[in-house]
Amino acid sequence: MRDSISAVVCGSLLPLICASAFADASDWSFTPSGQLQHDASWLHLDNRSAGHADLPRRTRLGFGLDHASGIRAKWEWDFIAGTITDSFIELPLTDYTRIRIGQYKQPFAWEELISDREPALLETSMPTDAFALARRSGIALEHHHSLGLLTFSRYFGHVENLDADQGWALRSTWAHHSEDAQTWHVAVAAASDRDIDGNGRLRARQELRAFSLLAADSGILSDVLGTDRVGLEQGWLSGPWAVQSEQMAMTLRRHGDDIHAIGGYLQLSWTSGDALRSYKDGLIRSPKLTAGHAWEAALRASSIDVERGDLNLGQQTNLTAGVNLYLGPHWRLMLNQTWINGSSTEARGHHTSMRIQIAF
Repeated sequence: MRDSISAVVCGSLLPLICASAFADASDWSFTPSGQLQHDASWLHLDNRSAGHADLPRRTRLGFGLDHASGIRAKWEWDFIAGTITDSFIELPLTDYTRIRIGQYKQPFAWEELISDREPALLETSMPTDAFALARRSGIALEHHHSLGLLTFSRYFGHVENLDADQGWALRSTWAHHSEDAQTWHVAVAAASDRDIDGNGRLRARQELRAFSLLAADSGILSDVLGTDRVGLEQGWLSGPWAVQSEQMAMTLRRHGDDIHAIGGYLQLSWTSGDALRSYKDGLIRSPKLTAGHAWEAALRASSIDVERGDLNLGQQTNLTAGVNLYLGPHWRLMLNQTWINGSSTEARGHHTSMRIQIAF
């Protein structure tokens, strides 16, 4: 546990130390960042009356620091959750290898790794929500090779809870850029951890956050030993078109019946004009505008299945269609329509969501 505390302290304090140091050093560059997202959602399920919610989704402020030597640091606060999101420092070891210390997104679940301000649809898919490790505190090594990126992370919990699960995550990407400006992406990922308190839960939320609805849920379980995850990724970009797909599986290991879950999604998007999605470091980036506007249309099918022995704990398939309007470099308007078909009457119907976003 001392190692985990040291990692978190370094990752949390070094960006602040760097901030005070850079003021008189021309080799440092300081970049403020922030995002504000406000959502409105309408829910229509077969077994309940229609619901409406209007609330802020994210309100974040932070900064990045970059040094001419290659040192990089980032810190961000989420006012909605009342917690630190990113707080880490990166140090170059060689021209191709870097070490990251602090709290950051773990290298598992491609959709989760894409920035919260850059997805084509409002929320991540059900399987990504269920399987992603999201942000944990730890130490990671990243190595760039001729075909892609290899990332290994050893994590120790969260800044707020150092006694959370401890484990490791690994992701390896390969990319091919053809002469006709097409990009092909494949990747494999795996993660494993051991549980500290013996309790665990596997759940998948609906693809909206305004309502507390679950597509699948194991409930809180005792005698949990840990979890194992595996994932496969495929992607393709060509001009205005972008395709990304992912398949994941997870096992919650117990002294009793294990919990098994599988899921995946397939997403297609198209952008207008010269504003195109791009590919960098194993991730798909959103269109970048300096002025004017651009349209984007997206379609995603996703599914998840959770079982304990012969008992099905939830099975659902979603289809989501979305349209985005980019206004200059900072503003985005988003509209999503999702049709849901689950194994229970509580997971059948549709919902509509709108978002206004400003980010810098």
